[in-house]
Amino acid sequence: MYIRVADWLKAIVFAVIILLVYLFIGRIQHTILLFIAAGIIVFLINPIITFLLKRKVPRSLAIVMTYILFFGIIVLVMSLTGPVIAKEFRSFLSNLPKYISSLKTQARYIQDFLRGLRISPALGINPTTLINQTIGLATSQIRNLVSIIPSLISLFTDIFLTLFISIYMLVFLPVIDRSIRKGLSASLIAIYDKFLDTMKSAFSRYLVGQLAFMSTVGVAAGVAVSIVGLPFPALFGLWAALTEIIPVVGPILGAIPAIIVALTIKPILALWVVIAFIVIQQLENYVLAPFILGGTVGLNPLLIIFSIIAGGELAGIVGIFLAVPTLVVIVNIIKFILDNFSYERIEEAPDRIVIKK
Repeated sequence: MYIRVADWLKAIVFAVIILLVYLFIGRIQHTILLFIAAGIIVFLINPIITFLLKRKVPRSLAIVMTYILFFGIIVLVMSLTGPVIAKEFRSFLSNLPKYISSLKTQARYIQDFLRGLRISPALGINPTTLINQTIGLATSQIRNLVSIIPSLISLFTDIFLTLFISIYMLVFLPVIDRSIRKGLSASLIAIYDKFLDTMKSAFSRYLVGQLAFMSTVGVAAGVAVSIVGLPFPALFGLWAALTEIIPVVGPILGAIPAIIVALTIKPILALWVVIAFIVIQQLENYVLAPFILGGTVGLNPLLIIFSIIAGGELAGIVGIFLAVPTLVVIVNIIKFILDNFSYERIEEAPDRIVIKK
């Protein structure tokens, strides 16, 4: 089977794509992020709803039961870990001036050590400038982290909107599916079903794998910093878990706060923290990755880094976290198109898209 493609249709499709890219990225990126988050929630809980529907449970009741179960688990986890993390965060904020002062003291020791080596003039390095820039960067990042606290109201509003959108998605999902199928021929319905299966498989492997990575690395990091004697193990474990969703640079970002705090207490403690995170990283690469992800993502590291930087420029910290899952979806869509369609040029007639057998 084939689909003829006229020149006027190609021009319209190209113009529409350019317009959508401009609108989505330039004007409604916050809305897009809300719908992506809602879609992730739908993706996580829809299998449970499908399971209940097969047991003859009405769809509305299945949705209510699934939401109660899903968010009941979240509330239970937050009730167990939230007070500990909140207590450690308050303690961290109260000790922040002391840590900054200690960091400056350690920096002076390093500065004197570099001057004693007398290698700075040869390398063209000014130790004072270098140390001051490093301290300024560290303290500014800490203050930036603290400054996000007033935005919690906006965060809770977004959470409410995300939940509201996800409920509507679940309610109207069958309606949308039926509408799409009505406009497709039998051969295109087969391609449509294959596309849904491909995307479900790719995204579920990635999402479940990342959740497993985040949980495992977060617990391991919290236990490790606790063993070496660093305070705030739950807080550092949570941070390591959150940054784990960012490939390549995530493990480094996850270790930096713990290393900085360790430096303010005792330099040898920072060395133990570095060793602990290196061990965790090796376990992640050689034990967790083969069993959890099994190489299913298979993205080029340069492409991953590009997506992370682009995501940060487009949507800040949220864009960084969503960059790789979005990239996984885009890459799998392109791969699906290449595997199932081919483009043919015809001299005497309009070009056409051929559906592969």
